[in-house]
Amino acid sequence: MARKRANVCLSGGAPGADLAWGAVARRCGHRVIHFSFAGHRTRARRGERIVLSAAQLRTADRHLRRVARILGRRFVADDSYRSKLLRRNWFQVRDSARLYAVASFDRRGQVAGGTGWTVALFLGRAREAYLFDQRRRRWLAWRGAASGWQPIARPPMPHGRWTGIGTRRLSEVGRQAIRAAMAR
Repeated sequence: MARKRANVCLSGGAPGADLAWGAVARRCGHRVIHFSFAGHRTRARRGERIVLSAAQLRTADRHLRRVARILGRRFVADDSYRSKLLRRNWFQVRDSARLYAVASFDRRGQVAGGTGWTVALFLGRAREAYLFDQRRRRWLAWRGAASGWQPIARPPMPHGRWTGIGTRRLSEVGRQAIRAAMAR
């Protein structure tokens, strides 16, 4: 008899959406992993953290350079806290089959902030991606570069190895969207 694969939520332990996804996933019986690094300021549970070494973090650099070109943003491969946060993002999506994010879009039409980096890292891998747009209060699904983000009623329930991420400025509407995505 085949063994059923466990549901695992991969995230980054940031305040806001990351921790909210982790809390709801945990309550639904999913294993939760928050990627971290030495000196990372996170409130993620110790037993749910994987602390990445400096060498592990540096393996993300080539992916971040590629995404920086796509986004028209700058990535500096140094030892700054910001660079470590961006590198940590790669591990959140590296082994994930689907991504769920809560965010907003910036004036260029890109997913805003650090969430935008993580989403772009994921989309380069051609998998399922869903985003709750807090500003417009609706779910979107990625339909490829030609079609972009398209409105949907709601995403499928997270399952398997999935990424739950998003804005640090999580609104009550965003928090409700996370709970609704997991409530089936």
